[in-house]
Amino acid sequence: DADTQGEEGRYFVYRYDKALKSFGKAGIPKEEHPGLAATLGITPKGNFEGKNIVRIEDPAHLDIPYYREAIAALKKRREKRAYPFIDKKVLVSWNAMMIKALFRAGRIESKYLKQAIASLDALTNTMYLNGELYHSALIGKKPKIKAFLEDYAYLCETLIEAYESTLDEIYLITAVKLANRAIEKYYDQGQWKFSRGEFETKADTYDSSYPSSMAMMLDVLLSISSLVDPVYKKFVFKTLEVYSYDIMRQPISTPRMSKVIIRYLKDDIIIKADEERLKKHIADRDRSAYPFTYIKADKNDGFMLCTSSSCFGHEADWKGVKEVIGRR
Repeated sequence: DADTQGEEGRYFVYRYDKALKSFGKAGIPKEEHPGLAATLGITPKGNFEGKNIVRIEDPAHLDIPYYREAIAALKKRREKRAYPFIDKKVLVSWNAMMIKALFRAGRIESKYLKQAIASLDALTNTMYLNGELYHSALIGKKPKIKAFLEDYAYLCETLIEAYESTLDEIYLITAVKLANRAIEKYYDQGQWKFSRGEFETKADTYDSSYPSSMAMMLDVLLSISSLVDPVYKKFVFKTLEVYSYDIMRQPISTPRMSKVIIRYLKDDIIIKADEERLKKHIADRDRSAYPFTYIKADKNDGFMLCTSSSCFGHEADWKGVKEVIGRR
């Protein structure tokens, strides 16, 4: 929480004159103050409500005279301020978003893949207990609040991303289990509930600071229909049937749902091949010319190209796969 003592960002911001005073106390020559302040993004006008958030234009190049001394001086000034409140809850949906990003980064840099796997294991071991998914928990405490639709949706999407990054079937199996549970708890004839219990709330089609949980769940079901069983597509169809008019009228407010509609109409391309053969091309999937491309380990000689309902091509190598997808 960046709000302290009734002022937004108080702990993190600096007045121009106070910053220069701190530089002087640290023994930095006075003639260096204006240039150093400018390099740190500190100006008389300020960049946040008349004050300054320290910002380096190019963090890769920190060979700035008196940089370390200036940062130490600003930190010392900050020590006197009340420290912001830190919310120490573990949220399944937010953790899942971060872990998904790590899996994607891991397809480029292996260190992120290791971190993603460890983080996903920790999250599921902590928040998915005895077949029940939970929404949140304080660090080191047992969870008590049961999951909402957003937790199922975001975790399922991360599990599918994990499968696409590792081809480990356990991630796909877990995603299907959780999706089945979400359908059982929150789906009702084309409509979705966000929560059920003493108070029941409807899921929204609109994106806010992060995408609609209903849209995320539909994306998950499309992935499962392509990778596991086409029967899951019927839940997507029924939902789009109910909400399509509203989405058509305001697509700018429902970007994730709009994407789901495009994906549903255009269909996925699934590249199927032997696991060892596919593993060499996990990162290549991200460079596909078609946005809805997935990979699935299968017993095939070469690479089979399929939609969610039928197969349309067979190629001996990845070069052929790229050419076929590029022509569609």
